[in-house]
Amino acid sequence: MKKFFKKPFTVLATLFLALSILPGTGFAASNDVVAEPRIDPTAAQALTIQSQSPIVTDESGNAVQALATDVAILTLWSVPSGSSTGSSGGDGSSSFGTHSFITVNNISSSSITIGKLSGIAANKLVSVGTWGNKTEHTGIWYNLEAMFINNYSAYSGRVSHSMYISSTQLSSVNSYIINHDSWSLTNNCSSFAVGLWNSISSDDYSAGTINTPQNLYYSIKDGAYDTNASVPYNYAVYYAQGTGTPIRSTQF
Repeated sequence: MKKFFKKPFTVLATLFLALSILPGTGFAASNDVVAEPRIDPTAAQALTIQSQSPIVTDESGNAVQALATDVAILTLWSVPSGSSTGSSGGDGSSSFGTHSFITVNNISSSSITIGKLSGIAANKLVSVGTWGNKTEHTGIWYNLEAMFINNYSAYSGRVSHSMYISSTQLSSVNSYIINHDSWSLTNNCSSFAVGLWNSISSDDYSAGTINTPQNLYYSIKDGAYDTNASVPYNYAVYYAQGTGTPIRSTQF
């Protein structure tokens, strides 16, 4: 169990200035949408994307090998204070942190579904997070973090930890995504990201008594972690509709 990082706050309402905030399977359902590739990579680009797959380690930092039953890598991310670019609730320069999110990277030889996005090819990645400051939608967004990182060099200083997941665990991840299409001051991006991770992992993290990306950032740093790991931008940006079909963003 991770040590909880707790920080007192005097005015709960100021959290908005910093916080980013049905069953699913690994296979496409009737109201899933096939994700639109951002690029059609060359063979060389495909190898580069594969080499950018997150490195999975145990809590001591030792490399972990995938099992034959593993189909994806789940990664938990949190970004400290210091940048308003890519903040999902307001000014990320405050002391509450900038944003938290998860990514799922397909390491199988077949296409998988992530949340309600189907057709995710081998060695491709999808980022998922909740947002409260986008005009098109409040709640789950797909690939918005990947876009900010690759197009605007956002989230410098981000920390992460990864784990391999089986098809059964991927189904649980998808169910969690589909059933958490929301964002609020106290149920923000860090609440979503850490809640999803803790729902399938025995290696728990904490976003604090009052959930913030900054608290989750310190919790991840309490064990083995990576800094500024790659987040490939493989697919177009979509926003969720709960259990319905995701919609391609016209803003991003």
